[in-house]
Amino acid sequence: MLQAFLQEIRLRGSYLNNAASPVTLYFGGGTPTVYAPRELGLIVKQVKETFQVVDFAELTVEANPDDLSLQYLTGLYEIGVNRLSIGIQSFNDEHLRRMKRRHTAKQAVESLQFAKEAGFENITIDLMYGLPQLSLDEWKATIEKALSLELSHLSAYHLTIEPRTLLGKQQQKGFWHPIAEEESEAQFLLLHQLLTQSGYEHYEVSNFARAGKQAIHNSLYWQQQPYIGIGPSAHSFNGYSRQWNVANSKQYLAALQEGRLSFEYEALTPAMRYNEYLLVGLRTAKGVNLSYIRQHFGEAVADYFSKQIQHNLMRGTIIRENDNYRIPAKHFFVSDSIIEHLFS
Repeated sequence: MLQAFLQEIRLRGSYLNNAASPVTLYFGGGTPTVYAPRELGLIVKQVKETFQVVDFAELTVEANPDDLSLQYLTGLYEIGVNRLSIGIQSFNDEHLRRMKRRHTAKQAVESLQFAKEAGFENITIDLMYGLPQLSLDEWKATIEKALSLELSHLSAYHLTIEPRTLLGKQQQKGFWHPIAEEESEAQFLLLHQLLTQSGYEHYEVSNFARAGKQAIHNSLYWQQQPYIGIGPSAHSFNGYSRQWNVANSKQYLAALQEGRLSFEYEALTPAMRYNEYLLVGLRTAKGVNLSYIRQHFGEAVADYFSKQIQHNLMRGTIIRENDNYRIPAKHFFVSDSIIEHLFS
């Protein structure tokens, strides 16, 4: 599969249409740590050669705590990785067991200690709330443990249950019941309160950062900048269309052996691009800009937005600052329903 990745990178060389060279590289969307640092280094080298990149402002690797040894992390650091995203989820062993995670709370803390020893300063972790039987006190303890580790960035996501997963089947059989919405919101607000009081900026619905440590890679997504995804099911976006690779690994490999790519394609209409601009922009602390809407989508769309937004301005679920409109962080929890009301 590694050779296939290298081949796809070469074939993707013209996708960005001579746009600026990529500034970030992100290994994720699976378990990239199945590859040795040396193998990941070959991918880094190929991307640099294909897109004429001297260095990356941000080079991130996603990992699970139980996959990280000091030796492995040192190897990542040596190939130029400068940011780690570690899927810790919880510092409570009982909740980790219920989520079917392989690591323990002790391993989670050890992985962070190893990362710092290997030289990493820019480290983010993922936490999960909205879990069945997660009390507010237990959630507070997890947040406080994270704060004690002095991390530069933290992401927190509400548990989503898919019907065909193990947790989904257990829920259908009545083994447990989903948490009430008011409990989920209380956990979200506690997260916001404790982190912002500790100096973190709540700069996107699920993301918090120390000053200057916002995720560059994710921020480019939220700013609708072009990107390329490599591998089965990977998505790419060039500003006006989206494409995604075939999910089947055999079909993916067969196409590359023939020197071609196998993907589906979708051209984005102006209405789709406008809706996506609202969807990603209003999830961030920066919000969206009326002048940008007028410039990129036309006067009629700007007028439509101005009319639709009045209800939210009156309720305080969106606030205006000159030409910018944003959702206050205390309303981030219900941002999806706020944004949906504004769609074209």
